[in-house]
Amino acid sequence: MSEADKKVSEKASEELQNASVLDILYCDATRVGAFLSQFDELGVPTRVSVSESMQKALGRSFKFGVGAGLPAVGNATLNVERGAPTQSGQQGETRDYDPLWANAFALLDYLETNELIVRSLDAARIGQFVLATGSMSVMDLTLFKDLWATPGFKALIKSSQQKETDVSSPNRQQRRANKQKSTVNTEESFASNATDTAFSIVSMLPHATQARVIVPENNQTVWSSLRPEGMVISPSDILLKHGLAVAGEWSMMGILDALPDTDDSGNINPEGYDALFRGQIAATNNPFGEMMMHMLPFVRPMLGRPFNAFGMTPLLIYRKISG
Repeated sequence: MSEADKKVSEKASEELQNASVLDILYCDATRVGAFLSQFDELGVPTRVSVSESMQKALGRSFKFGVGAGLPAVGNATLNVERGAPTQSGQQGETRDYDPLWANAFALLDYLETNELIVRSLDAARIGQFVLATGSMSVMDLTLFKDLWATPGFKALIKSSQQKETDVSSPNRQQRRANKQKSTVNTEESFASNATDTAFSIVSMLPHATQARVIVPENNQTVWSSLRPEGMVISPSDILLKHGLAVAGEWSMMGILDALPDTDDSGNINPEGYDALFRGQIAATNNPFGEMMMHMLPFVRPMLGRPFNAFGMTPLLIYRKISG
């Protein structure tokens, strides 16, 4: 084998070893199409049709000739040709292709080729395409929307809160012994009513499917909400199979649209002050806005983005599968 053939063989082996396919968990086809339509004046195809045709003919014929100089015909030339009727036919086949996944891969290739994807959360800014890779969890909060009003679930939450109070207050029984029984009953009734009110409010708020990717290098968290029509696998199936953490290393590619409001210690950062300032301006002279400003610090950590997490609108969530 020549040196050139060896190099070609080694390159082919290396490409085969590094070959991988993408296992897609989530694809926002609407947003992907909106971006791709900016590269083609005709927009994004919703269906691709490919036609193939083949034509054939059946028949037979023969031909022979007699040249000059033969005794039978003197100097003349005799040509004899005979043909049979020819049969012809044409066969065709049309295939329709769904360009959903081709569009997603085309956008990913375009962004990669033009170096438009930022891979460092620290260097990323609002509105940029960002790729976050790490461990992932998927939680479908719609499964819990109807649980808030059930008596058994309320009792479970209240009992867990009661245990936390007992552990954090070792002298609680001594303090309660010095108080009158009526005062104790009033405090417990107030706490129970407050918990019931919180359950009622939370049950009326929107519950979405959300995903979190934790980047292992610096333990940063990326939070996102997922559209149900973009899920390839049902969120409930993921929960029943994996629990909170989905096995494998996953990549979330999308648009960064929120920065953390606090650091890991809970201290508010400049971005958090800016978000708070803009929220106060939006709530000015707006009764509903003021009410939301008071509710969000309690509701958002439970149903939405944590204060120390990045926010992303995901376009693709996938993992690489190699041989």
